[in-house]
Amino acid sequence: MRVNLKPLRFTVLCEDRAHQRLLRLYLNERGVENGRITFLDLPDGRGSGEQHVREKFQHAVHTHRTRGWENRALLVMVDGDKTPDRKEQLLSRLSAPRTPEERIVILVPRRNLETWLAFFRDGGTVDEEETDYTHHSFSKNDFRKAVQDMVIQCHQSGFSVPSSFLDAVQEWQRLGQ
Repeated sequence: MRVNLKPLRFTVLCEDRAHQRLLRLYLNERGVENGRITFLDLPDGRGSGEQHVREKFQHAVHTHRTRGWENRALLVMVDGDKTPDRKEQLLSRLSAPRTPEERIVILVPRRNLETWLAFFRDGGTVDEEETDYTHHSFSKNDFRKAVQDMVIQCHQSGFSVPSSFLDAVQEWQRLGQ
């Protein structure tokens, strides 16, 4: 099912500029204009990006919920950093559980975003558990190609993609409620 994202406004909470770039390109590829995307502040360079997302998550969800009458979605992206239950860690911080109707999308690359970029750039397999792709360099064109392939593979079945990306595809479906 391909959901029309154009009418939605997006608030994005993520770890770093690479996450911002990927999500902006993805939303643009899906027809969302930059003026409909608001990025929450990034960490100021001290501490981890994951910690920043964890600390800001509950407030971001609260703000999103108080604006429930608006046609909004909250996108959260955080690297898994080899922690299998990263999404559950975030969700456990909420005072009330996320409901199926809420447009709260949580994207967690199993190890890190670069794992997805390597998969889509190289068109092959990746090791989500052990290989650290953060030392690979990714150009703006690599990001664009990865996003274009992500959009295609989000809406087709039968492809062999990283398991954390399959979870992300299911998360994007939350926008179709």
